[in-house]
Amino acid sequence: MFERSIHVIMKVKFIIPAIKCAGCITTIEQHLKPEDSILEIDSSLTEKSISLIIHDANAIEPIQNKLATIGFPAQEIFTNQK
Repeated sequence: MFERSIHVIMKVKFIIPAIKCAGCITTIEQHLKPEDSILEIDSSLTEKSISLIIHDANAIEPIQNKLATIGFPAQEIFTNQK
């Protein structure tokens, strides 16, 4: 029997309107770095966005919840399997 794995490499981009300064980016990155599902974080102050490389599609909603909890509600605008 074939089992599907939810572990795929994906790029996810979020717009976060509450990003105002480099300190906001630092706060977001510090809270997301411990997440096991996140392989890479790329932040943009000018775009008010973060792009993540993740290996678990089920991690998207918990990441959004964590961002909202720390005061940075995020809207997913892009997801792409690598």
